[in-house]
Formats: sequence, structure tokens, C-alpha cells
Amino acid sequence: MLYPSDPNDVSFWPNGLGSLTIRGKFQHILLGQYFRERYSTLLNSTYVASEIFVRSSDYDRTLMSAYLTSLGLYPSSKINISIDQFITTNTWPENLPWQPIPVHTVPKSIEHVEFILMIYISSKLIVFDFVSC
Repeated sequence: MLYPSDPNDVSFWPNGLGSLTIRGKFQHILLGQYFRERYSTLLNSTYVASEIFVRSSDYDRTLMSAYLTSLGLYPSSKINISIDQFITTNTWPENLPWQPIPVHTVPKSIEHVEFILMIYISSKLIVFDFVSC
């Protein structure tokens, strides 16, 4: 327990406190799907290096957040997974489609943000989203 009335014990974070939970991972996929819907008129259906730039601070949690948001933004196919599967089994689905998107990092000592998503059209910055993880 983290505090006396905490409904979760430390085992809720199998990779340690401060790490992403299974539910947190799923929420980042949903965030990517939200970005896909919101910016669908600006983005190709598949990854194009000249139109998107993703940067994360150099922590496991924020790197995973960036990769998972990218998964929702550029899925190989329609993701049809229920959050119940994540919560009830606490396991990562083996059949998730994946389209790798590069995530750029800078040293922890000079980083001031945790996760940046930039979308470029014709080399001009059109959309800038900052996510604090």
C-alpha cells in the first residue's frame, strides 16, 4: 500500500512505481486514435517521416507513452480491443498490430517536456500537441 486507504497495492505497478500500468498503456493507444480522428485530414494513413515528429524525454514511461500513442495514430489495421481485456487479465494482447514510428530523445538533463507530437504538412508545422505524462 502507498497510503492507508489506497485501493491498489504496489503490485498494481509490476514494473515499479511510476511505470505505466496496463490501463495507462491502453489510454495512450486511445490518445493516438483521438489524434488520428482529430487530424485525419492532415495525415496520410501510413507513416510519412516528413509529416510527423515525435519526441520523448528519456524515461521508460515516457518512451513507452510515445510509442503507444504512435500505435493508436498509425495502426497497421483497425484496433478492436476492449479495455476490459487489459483490466481483467492484466496482460498485453499478443495480436496487436504495430507500425513502428521513430521516437526522438534528448538527454534528461536538458529536457523540459515529456512528450511532443508535431505534425508537418509540406515542411510547415501545422499541429503541435504537448502531452505531460
